[in-house]
Amino acid sequence: RGPDPEDHASAAHAALADLDLPEAHLLQGDAHVAQAAVFRERGRLDRRDPYEYRVAIEEYSRALEAEPRSIRARLRRADALRARWSLDRRPDEDRLAAASSAEADYRAALEIDPGSTQAAIGLAWARSALARFEGRDEDRRVAAWRAEVEELAGPPSVERFAARAQARVGLGRLLCDIRRPARDEFAAAVADYEQALGLDPANPELLRRRGSAHLDLASASKQEQVSPAPILADALEDLDDAIAGDPGDSEALALRGRVRKERGIASDQVEEFLAAIADFAEASALRPDRGDHLYEKGLCERDYALLLTRQGKDASRQWEGAMADLTRSAELDPSWVDAYRIKAMVLQGLGLNEQAAIACETAIRVDAEYAAKNIGIHNALTTSRLWAGYDVLEKGGDPTSWFEGAIRAAGDGLALIPDHAEIHCYRGLAYGGLAEFAAARGADPSALDEAAYAELHGWANSVNSRLASQCEAILQGIERRRH
Repeated sequence: RGPDPEDHASAAHAALADLDLPEAHLLQGDAHVAQAAVFRERGRLDRRDPYEYRVAIEEYSRALEAEPRSIRARLRRADALRARWSLDRRPDEDRLAAASSAEADYRAALEIDPGSTQAAIGLAWARSALARFEGRDEDRRVAAWRAEVEELAGPPSVERFAARAQARVGLGRLLCDIRRPARDEFAAAVADYEQALGLDPANPELLRRRGSAHLDLASASKQEQVSPAPILADALEDLDDAIAGDPGDSEALALRGRVRKERGIASDQVEEFLAAIADFAEASALRPDRGDHLYEKGLCERDYALLLTRQGKDASRQWEGAMADLTRSAELDPSWVDAYRIKAMVLQGLGLNEQAAIACETAIRVDAEYAAKNIGIHNALTTSRLWAGYDVLEKGGDPTSWFEGAIRAAGDGLALIPDHAEIHCYRGLAYGGLAEFAAARGADPSALDEAAYAELHGWANSVNSRLASQCEAILQGIERRRH
C-alpha cells in the first residue's frame, strides 16, 4: 500500500516463483489480492477482466490441489471470487459463475470448520447473490436480501453484527432504488452497528460504517417526508469519533463531507458547504490517487454554486472549481461514467451546453452498456442537447439536429422510466423548439405543436417551478399559434 505497490508485488512474486509449495501459492495469491485492492482504490483496476483477481484465484486453486482441506486456501479463494463478483462491469454470466464458485467454497469451508464465522457470513452472502441472479424481479431480489439478513443471525460477534448491518444497508439501498420505504432497514443497520460497537467501542471502522448507515437513514427519511436533521447530527458525531480514532481515514473524511453537504442543502448554510469542501479537500490530499474524493468535492462545489446562484450571488469561482475537480477525477479514472455526467451538469451551469453534450457522449463511448442503463446519463444528454438547441435558436441558427437529438435521448430515458415527468417535459420543450423554428421559417408547425402539447399538458404540473414555468411559456406559444 505504499507509493509503488507494483514493485513490492513483483518482489514477492519473484521470491516465490520457484517454490511449488501450498504456502507459497497462498502468499502469491495474497500478493495479487493486495495489488488488486490498491489498484481498485486508485481507479486502475480493469473492471471487466481483473487480471490480479484471476491469477489470485489460480494460485489459491494450486494450494488446494496440494491441500484440499486447507480452510485458509478455501476461504481466500472464496473471498477473491466474491471480490471478482463485485466488479459490476463484468458480464452477468461471469458474475453468476463467480458467485456459484464462492458459494461452493464457503460451504466446503463450513464442512471443514462448522464454527467458522467468516465461512458462515460468506455463505449467507453467496446464497443471497445467487438468489438475486435467479430472480431479477423486484420481489425476488428483496426476498434474497432478507434471507441473507436472517442467515446472519447467530452467536454474538463483531463480525456477525457488522455483516448483518452491511446486508441491511444493501437491502435498504435496493428498496430506495425501487421506490419502496427503506427507513426501517437503515435504522436496523444502525442498531446492528450499535451492538458491534458494544463489543468493540473504539473501533474507527465500525464508527465510520455506522456514520454511513446514519447518512443512508437520513436520505431515506427525507424521501419519506421525515426530518433528517437529528440523524445527520448523529452521523456527524460518529464520523468525528472515527476521524479522531484514525485521522488518516480518507473514507471517513469524505463521508463527513457528504454529511455536512446534506446539512448545507437542508439549511442553505454557507458554512456547512465550506466545511464539507474542506473535508473533501483533506480526503483528496490524503489520497491524491483517488478520483472519487475529487468527484465528491466537485459535486459539493456544484451544489454550493447552485445555492449562491439562488441567492443572487456570483458563483463563477465555484462552478470553475467544480469543473476542475470533475475533470481531474475523470483523468484519474477515465472509465468513471458518472464523472462525465456531473461534469455535463456543471458545464450546463456555466452555460456551455454544447460541451455538456460532448461530455455525455464521452460517457457513452467509455461504457455504452452501463450508460444505457443509467437514467442520469439520458437525462443529462437530453438537457444538454435541448439547451444547446435553444442557444442556437436564439442566435438565429438551425437547431434541428440538437432538438432531434434531445428527443432521441429523452426516448431512451423514458424506455427505462416511462413516467419520468422531467424527461417528458424536456421532450415537450424540444418539440416546442422545433415548432418555433418551423413557424419562423413559414412552415406548418401544427404537428410539432401537438407533440409538444401532448408531453407538456400531462406532465408540467409534476416538476419543479423553474421547469414548469419553461413548459408554460411553450404552451402559451402553442396557444398563440393556434389562434
